[in-house]
Formats: sequence, structure tokens, C-alpha cells
Amino acid sequence: SCMSPTMTRTTRQLFLQLCAWRRYHVEKGDVSSAFLQGDELEDDVFTIPVPELCEELGLPKDTVCKLTKAAYGLVIAPLSWYKSVHNYLKELGFVRCRSDPCLWILFGSATTTCGGKEIIGIICGHIDDFLFGGDINDKRWTTIKENIKQRFWWGDWEANDFVQCSTRITQRLDFGFELDQIEYCEEINKIDLDKDRSKQKSSKTTEQEKTELRGCLGAISYKAQQTGPHESAETNLLLSNVNSSTVSDIASVNKLLDRVRAESAQKIIIHPFSSATQLIPVTWTDASHANRPDLSSTEGLISGMTTKEILDGVETPVSLVPVSYTHLRAHETREDRGWRRVG
Repeated sequence: SCMSPTMTRTTRQLFLQLCAWRRYHVEKGDVSSAFLQGDELEDDVFTIPVPELCEELGLPKDTVCKLTKAAYGLVIAPLSWYKSVHNYLKELGFVRCRSDPCLWILFGSATTTCGGKEIIGIICGHIDDFLFGGDINDKRWTTIKENIKQRFWWGDWEANDFVQCSTRITQRLDFGFELDQIEYCEEINKIDLDKDRSKQKSSKTTEQEKTELRGCLGAISYKAQQTGPHESAETNLLLSNVNSSTVSDIASVNKLLDRVRAESAQKIIIHPFSSATQLIPVTWTDASHANRPDLSSTEGLISGMTTKEILDGVETPVSLVPVSYTHLRAHETREDRGWRRVG
């Protein structure tokens, strides 16, 4: 396969939680022209440059050239770049995470109370965007991080306040994090609906309007998955109704977008907790029976990380950890309808 793995939002949240809990400073680096900085290609790949590039290189028009490194637009470029990063980090002593290949861990020589090796640094990547977290008092970690900064050409290298995959991440003085998508929400466009069309509430939507509904709801769904779990249910219900939608659904989506924008300053908090406290994952689930137009049902899930004291009934903060949802199994009978999950 030529597909390159990318960091999941669940991995990012757990990465931030670990860094907050361990009191690690987090930095973000953006590699410039990443694909051209990878290792040389294993196979022979030839191309004919566009006329402007031939002129710039002083080559006759339609000259056949051999690519020595992956270039943007090449199908195998993302995977080639990923392999280059992994091989380099492996040389530095990092161990790739089994559950997510876009996360690498650097272990120290000390052992934990559980008998495992102490983590001194952790890196997770999304193509050419990388998040670094580690103990700034550990000389090995700081030296290795400096080597990484020297190995690649970097555009932005930021700390404390930065944007990663449309989400603004701010590290607080207590090492916890705040996540929001104010800028992202402002860029989501409403669906245009003129005065005459808006009066036709029961009229079926056109194919173009269905496309616009999917686009707007898809953008809102991304926001809900990242920083707005309270918006997931309504978004999911509206998405499932697109194929049979009417003009009134367009108005409902525009109203939802207004509310999403109004609440965009609401933040997701990654709590630092006490470093001496044991953390555990928790999940709550509930369901609504036959609450959809086709009489299928909805299962709601919310997951997070908190302290073990919650098992004793103690009220504790919870850091939300978004998980992938939206799953449907269709069955022949109404009673056997599958569940649609929202988070």
C-alpha cells in the first residue's frame, strides 16, 4: 500500500494528557517542503518537467528526468516521507507506538514504580506537522530534540500557543491545555437560501443543495469531533437526513452553524492532574430508541481520562478524549435496526 499513516485525534488528546500529567513542555514544528527532505527513492521514478521548470533548469523541453526524492503530487510521496521520519527517529532511539504508528516514544534509563522504563520524550506527527513533548531538564531529550531541529528545514517552530489541524492548542502555566476552534468556525460558510426559496419549507432539496448540506455538516462534524462533543448529536441526526432533506433542513443547518459559531470560544480542557495520581480511561454511554426518521436508534458515547478516585464516587475533572463514531448497521427488520453512534 502507498497510503501513509496519520495521527488520529485520539492519539493527539492522549499525547497532550500524558504531557500535562508528566509536566512536559509541548512544542510544534512544521517541516518545510517535507517530501523533498526524505530519503532517496528506493525505485526508479522518471518524469517530464513542465516547460517552466525545464527553462529554469536549463533543460530542453520535454526532457526526461529521474526523481531522486519524492515530490509533491507523487502517489508514494507521503509514505516515502513517513518511512524517512521513522527510520531517523529509530536511529535516535525512539520506539514506535504499536497502537498508532505516528507516535514515537523515547525511554530513559530509569524505571517506574510499575517496573517499566521511564518516558523522557514523545513525538507525534501528522504528515509534516509534529508535536514534541518531553522533560526539559533531561539532557538526553533536549540534545535529541536539537538534533531533530538541525536535521530538517523547519518553517514554524512554536510553543505555548499554536494551531494544529485547525485546532488552537494553548498550554497553561499549570501544564494543562485548552483547545478551541474559533478561527475554524468563522471559515465555515452558511448555505445560501434566498427569500422565495426559504418559504418552500416542505420542498425537497436539489442535488446541489444536498451537496452544500453535506459540505456544511461535514465541517461542523469535524468541529464536533475535535472540540464540540455537545454538538455531535444534532449534527449526526441532520447528516443522516440529507438524502431525504427539505428546505427546512437547510434552515436548521444554518441555525446550527450560528450556534456553533456563538459557542466556538468554549474550550476543551486537558487537565494536568497530580503526577502522583494514577489515571484511568472512563466512558459513559446511553441510547435513544427509534429516534430517527427511518426509526433507527442512536447510541451516545463520551470518553475521557481522569483519576482513579472516580471509582470511589469522588467528583473529579475529566479530560475528554474524542473517539471515532458514526457507525450504522442496517438490518431487514425495524426491530433489528443497527445503532448510529455519536460522541
